[in-house]
Amino acid sequence: MHTLDRSRTHRSHRVRNAAIGLAAASAVGLGVTAAIPADPPPKPASHTAAQKAPDVRALSAPGQSAQAACNTGYTFGNSLIKARWQRLGGSGSGLGCPRSNVKTVRSNGIWKGERQYFEHGTITWSPSQGPRMVLAAWDTNGYAILNWSTTNPFSYKQFLVRYYSAADFGGTQVQVGSGTSGGTWVRKHTTGEYRFIVEGCDDGRFGKVCRQGWTLSATTR
Repeated sequence: MHTLDRSRTHRSHRVRNAAIGLAAASAVGLGVTAAIPADPPPKPASHTAAQKAPDVRALSAPGQSAQAACNTGYTFGNSLIKARWQRLGGSGSGLGCPRSNVKTVRSNGIWKGERQYFEHGTITWSPSQGPRMVLAAWDTNGYAILNWSTTNPFSYKQFLVRYYSAADFGGTQVQVGSGTSGGTWVRKHTTGEYRFIVEGCDDGRFGKVCRQGWTLSATTR
């Protein structure tokens, strides 16, 4: 290769690597959402990188990996919540063992669904967004994790996710995936809980159409 060609090649590599480094730095600076990653999660990506994650793998909570019996005395009164907990890894998942029985969730005195609390998060059944719609949230290794499924018989062009924390009282809204299920993770900026809600939307003539509204919340505590 001629000297001039080598010089151009090296310069091209330097420019490409600088661009990659700048993009990575920008992504880390945003530090919010992306599709559910492998365990452990990589550095956060920007909002535009969020993708559908229908069969999310549970991330292990600190000090947890092997499935163990839960001797807490609490029982599962909701088969959908129990099934989701088991699918995510049961006691060996990021959720850990139950720390409550199933609780009824009401809004303005009206029954809306059910929720169960675990060592590191919650699982919430939100039937207004689908009779089998369940959201699970937990935290591990500095990340708040959210997983939801399934909105059948509803299927959406896009999902909106809002999350709130002591570091973000006003909340942040991002668009994540499509279809009937999904997941996302957030790099935590407080040791307190993160609260998530999800809304499925389609494209309407004058903007988004979100017929089923927001789900009940799932929190990391």
